[in-house]
Amino acid sequence: MYAASVLAHPRPAALLAQRAMFWAVASPAIGSACVSPGLPPQRQPQPAQVEIPATAPTILSAHASRLADHPADHADHPALGPAILEPAPEPRDGDRLVLVFSEQVDPLTLDPRGFAISRADGRRVLARSARLAPANEGDEHRSVTLVAGPGEFGTLGSAPVAVHVIGKLFTESGRALQGLDAEISDSLQPDRPVAVEQLAPGPASCPGAEQALRTYWSDDLGAIEAGDLSGVELRFANGEVLHPTAFDDHTTTIDDHTTAGAAAPPAPEDNVLDLCTSSRQTLIEVRFAAGVFTDLDGHPSGAAALSISTPGQG
Repeated sequence: MYAASVLAHPRPAALLAQRAMFWAVASPAIGSACVSPGLPPQRQPQPAQVEIPATAPTILSAHASRLADHPADHADHPALGPAILEPAPEPRDGDRLVLVFSEQVDPLTLDPRGFAISRADGRRVLARSARLAPANEGDEHRSVTLVAGPGEFGTLGSAPVAVHVIGKLFTESGRALQGLDAEISDSLQPDRPVAVEQLAPGPASCPGAEQALRTYWSDDLGAIEAGDLSGVELRFANGEVLHPTAFDDHTTTIDDHTTAGAAAPPAPEDNVLDLCTSSRQTLIEVRFAAGVFTDLDGHPSGAAALSISTPGQG
């Protein structure tokens, strides 16, 4: 009966006026949930797009590939200073440092004055030349070789300890490398792999293979033999362990010069080695036995194991 009495009695005019005033005041606070007739709907603010930053480029390795056994005459030594220094011709018997970056380096931004080398005696010196080497093919621009006169980078008593990118050096994708630093490994430390990446097999590398891996090394690799395959293990997600079926993309191999009376193979200048496999299983790791390779001076390479990222994961 209460409901009937409410319907039977009209609401007092004062109550209706109060309610009208309430809605007039409350409507702005409610916001765009209530849209007045005849007005276009208000666009809701969209959440800001958060871009996940990519991994910053780094120097993966800096290795003293060759140092002179005697101190240099420092009369024309390119010591670090305010003056603009013209790069001197590359000395044939000079000191050499090999850098490996995590990304491809833009060769147009490469300048020897953009690299400073700190020595153990506290001095900082510049390179006389900088070039894409040892590996320098179009898709192998991650290695930079710095050269100076004999004893300029350091000697056995004053070895180079760190390299600094002080010039405007960029990756091929336009990312800045200026400001990067890396400790320099001694020339007596064994050559070692510092990076591995998966490639699509093709005419340029591992033709006919199911998968290919590219490895970057801290220094030049000596001539590669087919017998070295037994010193490399490819590990797969299903637990399988196989040796590569072949090597590829290295400057020379002894097997290329097996013709009787052929000249000895030229000294290679390459720190990249591709590994081919006929397996389609997911690769997860590559292992190298100690001494499976040598550098150009005959020093055995070090044992190493590198994890393999799937394409798109870095």
